[in-house]
Amino acid sequence: MSRIMRVFFAPLAALLLCGFTQPQPVVFDASGTGLAAGGIAKIQGLLSKPVGNGPFPAIVILHTCGGVRQNLSHVWPALLVEQGYVSLTVDSFGSRGVGNCPNDFTRRRSTSGTAPYVAIASDAHGALTYLQSRPFVKKDRTAVVGFSLGGIAIHFGILPSYARAQPANGFKAAISFYGNREVRKEAIPMPRLKRSPIPLLEIIGEKDERILRACKKHLPRHPSVDLHILPNTYHAFDIEWFTTMRRGHAGAEMLYSETATRAARKLVESFLDKHLGH
Repeated sequence: MSRIMRVFFAPLAALLLCGFTQPQPVVFDASGTGLAAGGIAKIQGLLSKPVGNGPFPAIVILHTCGGVRQNLSHVWPALLVEQGYVSLTVDSFGSRGVGNCPNDFTRRRSTSGTAPYVAIASDAHGALTYLQSRPFVKKDRTAVVGFSLGGIAIHFGILPSYARAQPANGFKAAISFYGNREVRKEAIPMPRLKRSPIPLLEIIGEKDERILRACKKHLPRHPSVDLHILPNTYHAFDIEWFTTMRRGHAGAEMLYSETATRAARKLVESFLDKHLGH
């Protein structure tokens, strides 16, 4: 086995030794709260839950342009399960039969005429509806966590929708990891909100310069938003096999940081405990 493969599988092996069970594949309706579903009826995901009947608070996870990598299929779900949360990682790409970016889904508007980030927001609400139908989930204690592209879906799809009319059974909090506030090709800034309609935690690296500039320009300055800039940290800092510098398809420099990842985990734990509790 190559060194790269050993790095890739090491975190999963550690999780399995600690008793984390394999996430279970699930399929749910792409309906949500009325946001366009992007031309499909069913969405695939991976469900992880603590031992026992619960009910537990729950987290929906939205992936990056790299799709459902191991950090979102196993590493973050294991940490959330350890903290007492159910997690559901949404596979927006696999559900539509596309690979990583760039792909037909993100290059242009979907066949339904829906922008990709709005369709992903719809996927998130479909996941939320599914979770709220499970007896082991606390229906009124749910949050959404988006990474990069998933963060864009939070900023362009979920928050503006909630600002217009916050659903009674919607997400109670949101976390965005290195999610941009601008769609660069069309030069579209995040809709300007005076405040976030739900508590929002922003986690971004100091060296993630383009995204950080957009964040400072467009992010609401309000107590509802908790911004954390991690020093000397690049894009995708929580992906453990990014041990050498690489660039994403949009040009962002990506590099793993154990220090930043540990700090982010603590921030997430504290934020969720404050806004969801148990």
